[in-house]
Amino acid sequence: MTMGPHRPLPTDATDGRSRAQSRLCVLVMSLVVVAPATRAAAPEYIVDEQPAPASVEDERAPMEAVVAVEPPLPSVFPRLKKRLETAAPVWRDTQLRLHPRLYHFDRDREGADDSVALAYGGWLAYNSGWWRDRLRFNASLYTTQRAYGPGDKDGTLLLKEGQQGFAVLGKANVELKLSDTVSTTLYRQSFNLPYLNRNDSRMVPNTFEAYSLIKEPADNWVFLFSQVRQMKRRERDDFISMSQAAGFSDRDEPLTVGAARYDFSDDINIGATSQYAWEFMNTFYTEANAVWSFAENRALRLAGQYTDQRSVGDEIGGAFDADIQPTLGLGMLINPTEWFQNEEINLTGVRSLQQAEFVEKLRALVEDSPHRGLLVVVHGFREAYPSALRKTAFLGHVLDINAPVLLFDWPGNQGSSLRGYRRAHEVARASGTELARTLELVIRDIQPERLWLIANSMGGQVVADAFSVLYAEADLADAEPEIEDVVLTAPDVDQDEFNERIKQEITALAKSLTVYVSSNDRALLVSRLVNRGARHGESTLTADQLEEAVRIGHLIEPHSKLITLVDVTPVNRTRNFNNFSLETPEFFDDLYLRLINSEMPRSRLLYQIEAPDGAVYSVLTQGR
Repeated sequence: MTMGPHRPLPTDATDGRSRAQSRLCVLVMSLVVVAPATRAAAPEYIVDEQPAPASVEDERAPMEAVVAVEPPLPSVFPRLKKRLETAAPVWRDTQLRLHPRLYHFDRDREGADDSVALAYGGWLAYNSGWWRDRLRFNASLYTTQRAYGPGDKDGTLLLKEGQQGFAVLGKANVELKLSDTVSTTLYRQSFNLPYLNRNDSRMVPNTFEAYSLIKEPADNWVFLFSQVRQMKRRERDDFISMSQAAGFSDRDEPLTVGAARYDFSDDINIGATSQYAWEFMNTFYTEANAVWSFAENRALRLAGQYTDQRSVGDEIGGAFDADIQPTLGLGMLINPTEWFQNEEINLTGVRSLQQAEFVEKLRALVEDSPHRGLLVVVHGFREAYPSALRKTAFLGHVLDINAPVLLFDWPGNQGSSLRGYRRAHEVARASGTELARTLELVIRDIQPERLWLIANSMGGQVVADAFSVLYAEADLADAEPEIEDVVLTAPDVDQDEFNERIKQEITALAKSLTVYVSSNDRALLVSRLVNRGARHGESTLTADQLEEAVRIGHLIEPHSKLITLVDVTPVNRTRNFNNFSLETPEFFDDLYLRLINSEMPRSRLLYQIEAPDGAVYSVLTQGR
C-alpha cells in the first residue's frame, strides 16, 4: 500500500506554458499475498530459453534443473584445445566459448507506447579446469549494443533504459569441491529456480551475487542452499541488493534460498524451494511430476505445482518520495506515459517501515488533511510495482484532493499472455483477503473521517473479494458504513458473483458505489443498456461488448441511490478506452466532485438517462 500527502508548489507561467512542481511523500505497505496453485506447465523462463519439447517425455519441469547448467557450446579455439589434451586438467579442461546473439524486438501495443530495438552482442564464457580436483574458476562477460532503437520507443529490455548498450561481468565465481558430490560456488553466478532464474529471453540473462552450497545429483537427491546478496537484471549492468530489487531502496537485505529434488525413478520426482526475503516475504514452491509411457510414441505426463507467498518479519511497510515536474501545455490532454518517459515523475527514495511506525505516519497524515480523509488506490492487471508507485503519485498530483493517498499493491503483473491473465485473476482473488485486512487496519487504527476507495480494471476483483471478507465480519457488517465511496473504473469483475453477492456486500459496507465505464466503439454504452431489448440485434457493439454492457447494466437497480453508473464515452479520447482513468481531465473533475462532496453536487457534468424499468444511468459530458 502507498500513501502520501499532496503538497503543490507555486506555479510559474511562461509563454502560455507552465512548469507545475509538486513533491509527494508516500508510504508503502506490502502485506501477505497468497498465490494459488498454478497450472502444471513449463513456466515462461523455461519456454523462452529452450526449444519446444518433441514429446511430453522430454518436457522439463521447473525443479528438474535445481543446479543451473548452461547449454554446451563449441570452443572458440578448437586447435588450441586439441594441443592441450595432454596438459594438466586445469589447462586441458579449460573452456572459452563465444555465444553471439542478434535480437530484433518490435511491439505495437494499444493503450501504451510501442517498443522497438535491434541489438547485437552476446557473451564470452570462460571455465577453467579443476585444479587438483578441488578448485576451478568461471567468468562470463556479457554485452548488448544498439544497432537500432528510437529514443521514444524504449522498453524492449534488450538495452538499458534510454536505448543504451552496455557490457558487464555478469558471472565471476570460484567453485570449491568439498566432496565428490558437494561443492560451493562463491560470488557471481546463475540460478535456475522458479522465481529466481536467468530469464534469458532478451540479450543478457539475469545473474546474481551469491554464496551457494550445492549437492550434485546422486543417490536420487539434489539440493542447493544459498545466500543471495545481489541481482543484476537482464536489462541492467549494475548489481543491486535483493531488497532493492523488491522495491525498497534504503534496505540491503539478502535472500536465503533452499531447494531440493528427490527422484523416485527416472520418470517420477518431487521438488520444493523456499526463498526467504528477510523482513519482507517468503516464497514457497513445490511440484510433483510423473510420466508413464504406455505405447510407442505414447505417454502420459501428470504434474502439479503449488506456490505460497506471504510477508515475514516486522517490516511490512514503507514510504517513498516522488518528485513531479511536468511540463503542461494549456488545453492539452493529460499524458502520464509521456511524463514517465520524460522522467517528469521520478521515485526519489523507497524506505521500509515497521507496522507501528507505518500506522503512526499514516495517522499523522490523515490528521493533517482538512477532510481527515484517506484515498485508497488499487491498480489493475499487469501493473508492476515501480509503475504502480509512479501512477499513484500521478493520481495524487492530478486529483489534488489534499488528502493522503494509500496504494494497495498486489502482484498483478503475471505476464501478457492468456495464461498470465488467468494467473493474475487468481492472484487478484487471493489478494482480496489482504486488502480486507488492510482496510480493517485503516478503519480501526487510523480512523479517518472520510475513507474513499478507487480500483481500476482487475483491481476491482481485489476490491470485490475484500468486501466479501469484510461482510463476514459482524462488527463491520452490522455497523454504519465506514467507507464513504467505492469507485470502480473499467472494472474487470466476475459477472455472476457481482450480481448475486458482491453488489450487496459493497453497498452494505459503503455509502455509495460509482462505476465508470466506456464503450470502445465510441457509441454511448448507456444507450445500449437502455435500449438493449429493442435494439439487441442492431447494436454496433460486438457480441462480447454487448455482453459486457448487459453485465454492467445489472449493476443498477431501479430507483437505487447507492449505485451510480457513469458512461465516459463522450469525453474518452484515449487510444486504449480502458485508460480513461489516467488520461481524461473530465474524469478527474467528476471524480474530484464525487469524493469531496458529501452530497451529489449539482455542478457535475452528468446527463442522466432513465431506463423503462426505472434504473438511472449517467453520461459524463464535455463542458469545460
